[in-house]
Amino acid sequence: MKVLIYGMGAIGSVFAARLSKIHKVIGICRGEHYRVVKNKGLKLIGETQGTYKIDVKESVEELEDTRFDLVIVTTKVYDLRKALRTISEFISFQHVLAIQNGLNMVEILKEEIQNADALVGVTYNAATLEKPGIVRHVSTGKTYIKSLVKVKFEEELASILTNVGLPTETPQDIFRIIWEKAIVNCVINPLTAILCEKNKVIADLWEELLPVIDSVVGEIIEASQIVGVTLPEKEYLLKKIKDISIFTGENTSSMLQDLKRGKRTEIEALNCYIANILERKGRSKTANGMLCYIIKALEKKSIQS
Repeated sequence: MKVLIYGMGAIGSVFAARLSKIHKVIGICRGEHYRVVKNKGLKLIGETQGTYKIDVKESVEELEDTRFDLVIVTTKVYDLRKALRTISEFISFQHVLAIQNGLNMVEILKEEIQNADALVGVTYNAATLEKPGIVRHVSTGKTYIKSLVKVKFEEELASILTNVGLPTETPQDIFRIIWEKAIVNCVINPLTAILCEKNKVIADLWEELLPVIDSVVGEIIEASQIVGVTLPEKEYLLKKIKDISIFTGENTSSMLQDLKRGKRTEIEALNCYIANILERKGRSKTANGMLCYIIKALEKKSIQS
């Protein structure tokens, strides 16, 4: 199978490395990461180890052969729409899988992809870009995918990913999975970014942070009911957040990584998204809204500096 990884950052690099063992993989990445991978190969440490020779390009316009069986988009969610339009314009593909953190990725996929099989995905793999060309695969977690069109291929793709060491399932209710992952991201990402600590700080300071975490989770459950998504009980979700903060304890959240690099975060597709749902129902002051404002302020400060 010929695969294009569009947005080969930390998670994209893990998928590229694993898939390259069996399949033809080309990655799209930029800057110094692109230059190092092109000249020295992609080095993975941690759960996945080794140096992988990945064919990388800085843009799809550089591709000589523009036909792919599968495109995996692992950009930030705020770049998803632009990424889908770019690949639709310059290459031909049978299937596209978007692996994102945000709550709005399904609607973007439905709006932008009409002539191919679109799949939505979330992953509990944790990875950090240590420096250009070197990615730490902090922990291996399950990936969940669901086709919006062709159910048959989702099973085939789940098998392909599982066989290269990326355990993948195809749940019936992908919306519940997306919202459950969003709950984890809405807690761990902004709080670790504010505290400027690795994920384990959530478990280490659990009692101190619990009033905030409880409010954030409660509001997300309320928002999910408004849009028709059924989530598990709050106690289950709180335990899941704590467990994941321990399991991925040595990982630096993507939001903290973004702030350290002076980049835009995904807060708009997470806590801000929840706050907006509740605001439309008359809730003007929420815990998610407060986290949204704080991260936006930190984002502005980091970009300016």
